[in-house]
Amino acid sequence: GEEGFRLSYEGTDLVDNKLCETVEITTPSRFTLRITAEQANHLPVRVSYFDRDEETRERMEIVLTLGNYQKVDGIMTPYFFSRTRNVIKVWEARYASSNGPACKYNTGLPDELFTKASLEQRWKEIGKK
Repeated sequence: GEEGFRLSYEGTDLVDNKLCETVEITTPSRFTLRITAEQANHLPVRVSYFDRDEETRERMEIVLTLGNYQKVDGIMTPYFFSRTRNVIKVWEARYASSNGPACKYNTGLPDELFTKASLEQRWKEIGKK
């Protein structure tokens, strides 16, 4: 209901042989984010947006691909990530672990660790190295 935001359903498509649905979110500043999720489980398989190259100022499409979901602490978690810029792969990561999950949630970190004061203190300690 906020002025200038638009959410639209873009329809279905096959992505990596999976039937998927895409929604598009547009902000008042005309930034557009497309999220494609597998229809069977609603897990995101692709997130894309347009950006500008810092040097050339040319428009480029950035696509993040997610996959190999595994349940960790009850949360479906992607173990594969890939990032492309104008269809050229620039980054890829695969999580793996031989002794249990490759990631964990709710590990007991204190809330104070994420306060502004804590982050400023940490920056003073390591930020100028």
